[in-house]
Amino acid sequence: MRTITVDEAQSELPQVLDEVEAGAEVIISRGEKPVARLVRITDSPGRRPKVGQLRGAPFQIPDAALAPLTSDELKEWEIGHPLPEDLVENLFQMQQALADMQAGDRGRPAVQVTAELRQRLGIAARGRYQP
Repeated sequence: MRTITVDEAQSELPQVLDEVEAGAEVIISRGEKPVARLVRITDSPGRRPKVGQLRGAPFQIPDAALAPLTSDELKEWEIGHPLPEDLVENLFQMQQALADMQAGDRGRPAVQVTAELRQRLGIAARGRYQP
């Protein structure tokens, strides 16, 4: 690696570029302070990808990432992220109501099922969850 001043870089630029193309690194300094490093470009950037186009291979999500948590993993997660008791109870009631409805009548329109579920759980049509 060679260090040159700004004046030397200006006067010897073609020779410095030949060195860099051959693989050498050249440091340009202003006085005693290095301010730039010239290195050979190894990869030409080529064309920019279009919006939404992938540059490399698509990212693959491993199946394990979407697998359900085991009961031990779920308990460990719940320790750090406890749910409010009233929300847990509401979710349990919703799960029970859905199971009862699925066991009873199949083929009903989703609007009727949703309305019945809201009625059973006491949830307003456009309201937010309120314990």
